[in-house]
Amino acid sequence: MPVSDPGRPPALILCAQIAALALTRRLGRAGLAVGLWDVAPATGPDAPVAMHSRFARWRFTGSGGEDAGWADQLIQVAQTMGNRPVLVPTSDDSLLLISRQRERLMPHFRFLLPDAATLEMLLDKRCLHEAAARSGVPVPRSIPLRSRADLDSAATELGFPCLLKSAYGKVGQSAVSRLAGKVRVANREQLLRAFAALSACDDRLMLQEFLAGGADRVALYNAYFDARSEPIAVFTGRKLRQYPEAFGTACASEACAMPGLAEPLTAWLQQLRYIGPIDIGLKWSEREKVYKLLDVNPRLGQNYRTFVGDDPQHVDLGWLTYNEAAGLPLPQVRPLRALPRRWRIEDDDFRTCRHLYRCGAWSAAAWLLDALQFQSFRHESAYWSWPDPAPLLHHVSRQWRQHRRHAQHRRHSVREEFNHWAERGDAVRMEHEHRAYAERVLERMQLRPGDRVLDLGCGSGWAAQLAAGRLGAYGLAVGLDISDAMLRTANHHGPARLLCASAARMPFPDACFTHVLSVESFYYLPDSRAALSEVRRILAPGGWLYLLMFLYRGNPHARHWQKQIAVPVQLRSAQQWQELLMRSGWAEVRVEQFGPSCSAVDPGGHAWACLAVARHPQPAAAVDNQSSWTAHPALP
Repeated sequence: MPVSDPGRPPALILCAQIAALALTRRLGRAGLAVGLWDVAPATGPDAPVAMHSRFARWRFTGSGGEDAGWADQLIQVAQTMGNRPVLVPTSDDSLLLISRQRERLMPHFRFLLPDAATLEMLLDKRCLHEAAARSGVPVPRSIPLRSRADLDSAATELGFPCLLKSAYGKVGQSAVSRLAGKVRVANREQLLRAFAALSACDDRLMLQEFLAGGADRVALYNAYFDARSEPIAVFTGRKLRQYPEAFGTACASEACAMPGLAEPLTAWLQQLRYIGPIDIGLKWSEREKVYKLLDVNPRLGQNYRTFVGDDPQHVDLGWLTYNEAAGLPLPQVRPLRALPRRWRIEDDDFRTCRHLYRCGAWSAAAWLLDALQFQSFRHESAYWSWPDPAPLLHHVSRQWRQHRRHAQHRRHSVREEFNHWAERGDAVRMEHEHRAYAERVLERMQLRPGDRVLDLGCGSGWAAQLAAGRLGAYGLAVGLDISDAMLRTANHHGPARLLCASAARMPFPDACFTHVLSVESFYYLPDSRAALSEVRRILAPGGWLYLLMFLYRGNPHARHWQKQIAVPVQLRSAQQWQELLMRSGWAEVRVEQFGPSCSAVDPGGHAWACLAVARHPQPAAAVDNQSSWTAHPALP
């Protein structure tokens, strides 16, 4: 532990994650005493990564309660540390806490914040976009949603695809928290389902224009404004990669010149009389040829160490935040510009690079060249530091323990796993990811009025409802799933009948369906041959089986997905599925693979799919569809 300078106040950093780790190291190397505060345990295997830094002198754990209770705990921490510490928030929650309790905290801490109204506006995306647009800052077209009645008019104005999102970025500790408060919707039905899921946890929703493209279209703006709202440092850069690939945070970023980007943002923030560090993300609109403002973090961002000043001290936004609050001198030459350098989160960036390699977007040589270039002395990693290796070692150990726990959980049953998925709100996500190809398969099935369709492994039943709409008054669609929790998320007002049962022993008489459809579920069945035999039993002679799968060996994402699923899956190639169907006695077997279009930008894993089609080997025969199965007691 370096000897601290008693003449300078200590620093207390709230939320001990990646940004806090970077600031702890920066201040600790300068001989400053640093404390960390988080709601997670301060020690042990579950402690946040920054708590393991050797530069942290104090480690505090907070407990739940109202804002006033949090403030009481922070005041006690200030008394323990002494010398009126500098208070630095690194999360939105901690920032709002300080802002709302600033009058009580100011006698015990040193900090600089914009006025409360400005902070609240910047953190509420609805208000943020309105204020930015009034000042001439380009923003995506956005429409606040006050109720479900607003959906149709908003969707008509914006068109599909579009984004349904929370005004505060995520829906909190809810059953749909995995959606992270943001869902891309491609049609009205997806919009209605996503709205129902998110609005149950957050009434501050908005519909926003969708800007196509991946991480390479995202620009970064970081700046520091002093107490007079004068810009001390103005840095620009860009994302190199993000994780997760669709809607992720930067796992690799680069400081570089972005001509024309900084000036309007700096002028707008001065107009707001903004004070302190700020982190802004913008995305390129190909249609309008302009960067549009997406998010504003009125604090140190996770990747703020991407940017280091070109002054002799190489100051960053964290150092400026501490110095001004502590009353120490600030650089005289301003605004500072950033040195060209890169920053990355080691494990997340590895996952993204592996994805690019498996998708064919990168060659092995390109991956190796990127890794070698990163070894430049100007580049920095989130976890690793030679003088402070413990945070990386802790992170690797924690990842390994999670992997082991995940391996143990693979003994769960399919029903338990899908009940868990339903509880965390994955039904909306699954429909969104699978629906486009499922609609193409339904077109190929050429359903006619009077046909009888089984959706095997139906989940929330959306595909069964789509099929039912094609069958007329005398046809019927039935959805069967082993997960009762998934079926509880279903829309039971549609024409399809939904049933909870096992595919191994389906409660239907022989030869009662003309078509069986399975969307991304058949490989969960432990005995594929037995399952195919059971499908043949309930399928009418001459009937057709359609297996649509995204998890197959031809998908470059398959191995990664397989590791994320807590139950065994039958991972086969398209050729292996064809061989299995032929060996099982099916007729007219054919398999087709689909991939992303050549014009697709940053295609997700669900751009790859495999469709296996087979016919019941016996010739078609008439089946009494009015008595043998529509009145069967198993059907609801």
